[in-house]
Amino acid sequence: MKKTFQLWSNMFASPSKGFPELTPATPILMPIIVVLILVLAGLFMLMPILGSDAYLDALGRVQVNTLVERGTEMSTEQLEMMEQQLKSDQMRTINLATTIGGGLIGYIIMLLVYALILLILTRIFKEKPGFKHLFKLLIFLAVISAVQGIVKNGITLLSNYERILSKVQYTADLQWAITSPVSLAALFNPAKTGPTLYTVIDAVTDIFNWIYFIYLYFGLKFSAGLARKKALTITIIAGALSVIVSAVMTLVL
Repeated sequence: MKKTFQLWSNMFASPSKGFPELTPATPILMPIIVVLILVLAGLFMLMPILGSDAYLDALGRVQVNTLVERGTEMSTEQLEMMEQQLKSDQMRTINLATTIGGGLIGYIIMLLVYALILLILTRIFKEKPGFKHLFKLLIFLAVISAVQGIVKNGITLLSNYERILSKVQYTADLQWAITSPVSLAALFNPAKTGPTLYTVIDAVTDIFNWIYFIYLYFGLKFSAGLARKKALTITIIAGALSVIVSAVMTLVL
């Protein structure tokens, strides 16, 4: 564990000296455990919100509006029954368990897919770092996004989230209500800017995203051994893809 934290310290304090220490032979179990603990910490911070009546009421409105858009009307009795089900102890437990389990599984899948994308990009540029090496690099960098999640969720927890949730009508509204931006998106209202533009502003100006991609460049250059121009180009492409995917998801949802 001491070596893992020392490597993290070296990487972030002096990338040109620290990243070369990250090799295909670097143990990865402890970094994965640390990152998952941080991700769990961020998810647990949302538990008081996800178990609140304000959130469950918002979830009910989202479901009703979704059904209405599909042409399905609900009677008063059906609405009351759905509200009772959503606020039952069983549904609260299922909701919390789904959030934690789904969050962890989704995070791991995201890292695997991202490593595959980096592998494809490096092959296009005729470089040959292995998948395991790139995945290890992303695991060590994942501490940045994990801390980002803790900060965002902490801001949400300290905010007047009940008032924000009272305005929720659709799925995208619900996501924004529990995700506090640490970017210039905090100056805008997603309902007025539109979901796609709001998401782009958030992704492009998020300070944690800038930190992440700066260190990704260092990792590709000093750990994976890519030339400076190739490392910079791949980093820019990876950053652009992440923004595009986020924007497209708003259209899908």
